[in-house]
Amino acid sequence: MTGYLYVATRFNRFRENLRLTDAQRTDGITKHTGVRSWLNSHYYGTSSGYDNSSLVGSWGKSTEIRPPRDIDVLFALPWSVHERYERRPYGTNKQSELLQEIKTVLQRTYTTTQMRADGQVVVVPFASYAVEVVPAFALMSGKYWICNTHDGGSYKETDPVAEQNKVRASNDATVGHTRSNSNDEVLAGLLQRPAELLPHRTARHRLSGRLALRRQEYCIL
Repeated sequence: MTGYLYVATRFNRFRENLRLTDAQRTDGITKHTGVRSWLNSHYYGTSSGYDNSSLVGSWGKSTEIRPPRDIDVLFALPWSVHERYERRPYGTNKQSELLQEIKTVLQRTYTTTQMRADGQVVVVPFASYAVEVVPAFALMSGKYWICNTHDGGSYKETDPVAEQNKVRASNDATVGHTRSNSNDEVLAGLLQRPAELLPHRTARHRLSGRLALRRQEYCIL
C-alpha cells in the first residue's frame, strides 16, 4: 500500500505540473473567444464568442497541457458561403481562396498579427497562443466538411463530435483519469444549428447525390 501511495502522489504531482494555470487558461479563453466573436460578427451579425463554432484538438478534448501552444477552433460557416464558392470557375482552388477570405476577415481586427492560411487552417499566432481556425460546413449527417488546399483543393469530411464523445466515454470509464479538465462548452456552439448552417433544400439534393456517388465508389472492388 505504501508503494501505491508513493506512486499515486508522484503521479498526481506530475499531472498538476502539466495542468494549465488559471492565468494561462483565462488567456487562452480570451484569445479564442475573441477570434470566434469577430468571425461571428462578420458572417452572422452577432458578437458571440461561442456560437457557430467549437473547440477541437486538445482544448476540445480537455487534454490541453503546459506550456501553452495552440488552440484549434472549428468555425461553421453559413452554407451560403459554400454556394458562393461553388459558383467560381472550374479549376479554381476554392478551398485555398476560402482560407484567404477568412484570413482577410481576421486581419481587419488583428492588424499587426502575421497570419498564414494553408492546408486546413488559418493560423492567428498571438504571443502566448496560436489560434488555428478550421473553416467548416455543416452536413446533414452531423459531420462537417473542412478545407484541404492541396492538390488543387477539395473538402475533407470530419466528425469532431464523435472524437470528443470517445474521449468523454474514456474519461467516464476511468473515473476522470483520461483528462484532468471538464469542458463541456466545447460543443455548445454546434449542438444548436441555425438554418443558415445547413444546406438549402436544393443544395441538400446535390449533396445527397455526391455522398451517394462517393459511397458507390468505395464499394467498387
